Amino acid sequence: MKLLKTYIIVCLTTLYLFSMSGCKKTEDGTLQIPSENSFIMDLGFTDSNQKSALETNTVVYHSAAASAIEIWTKIVSAQTVVPAAAFKEALNQVPERKDSLWVWQYNVTTGNDTYVAKLTGQVIKDSVQWIMKISKVGDSNLSNFVWFTGMSHVSRLGGYWLLNYPKVVNATIVNVPALSIKWSITGDKVRALQYTYILEQVWDTNQLKYVDNLNKGGYIKFGLQIDPKYDAYYTIYSKQESKLWQILWNRTTKEGRINLNDITVGCWDTTLADKASCD
Repeated sequence: MKLLKTYIIVCLTTLYLFSMSGCKKTEDGTLQIPSENSFIMDLGFTDSNQKSALETNTVVYHSAAASAIEIWTKIVSAQTVVPAAAFKEALNQVPERKDSLWVWQYNVTTGNDTYVAKLTGQVIKDSVQWIMKISKVGDSNLSNFVWFTGMSHVSRLGGYWLLNYPKVVNATIVNVPALSIKWSITGDKVRALQYTYILEQVWDTNQLKYVDNLNKGGYIKFGLQIDPKYDAYYTIYSKQESKLWQILWNRTTKEGRINLNDITVGCWDTTLADKASCD
């Protein structure tokens, strides 16, 4: 009897987990792509409503936080313009089923350039394997370039992406790993997205050649948390400077604080003005 009870419990647990994994598909059975929050980080730390406050108050601490984030805004923009546009557009498309693959194929335009994007998803046990290939219209050199790959759990609650950089080597474009993205989403109020810079070399516009990437291994992590005081945060690690910044703030009141290497640097109030002390 004990064995029978154990068997029933195992079966019910398995059925529950299977039903939870069902959210990987829509009601018509179509495989779903992870949400935009799994790929594109919110870097809009300073919004338009705060500009007037920035101009009229002493905002040393808030400005320090914004400057730390701005560095990563440039890095991310350089690496994700095309793949981010392709990812966002994929969310608007309806895939086709081809054997074990789900295929999204469509055109996407960024600036004056048009690309043909092909995203495939394949369920492998409790995970989904993703591959994005992109071709630039009118440029035979950039054809079926694997711009990013990824794995996600069928529950769409976590996974990772690996973004490549199209580096030219001997007149041929090769795939060079540039950014790794780790993500988790457990609700509207709790999620995390981390970019880690893994590019070996970067282009030096002064020397007109590739040089070692001194910030390889650096990362920025954005997250939402259930905290009555600070419900959002960034953790930023500069490999080149060996500095770890932590920025916490309230998305409603705009209050926040900034820490460096686990030591509090300062705080700001609802107008972004520096506070005399952090309470």
